[in-house]
Amino acid sequence: MKNIVPDYRLDMVGEPCPYPAVATLEAMPQLKKGEILEVVSDCPQSINNIPLDARN
Repeated sequence: MKNIVPDYRLDMVGEPCPYPAVATLEAMPQLKKGEILEVVSDCPQSINNIPLDARN
């Protein structure tokens, strides 16, 4: 199995929702094609919200 190494890390631990999702959506346009953004959050809603928001 290949280890995936993110290009950028967004540490949102301790930040309440919706801030992790907002910060992720603000960071995404800065990424180049193929770059990986790792988002770390302890906000339970982020698990579902961030992937859904990113697809839209």
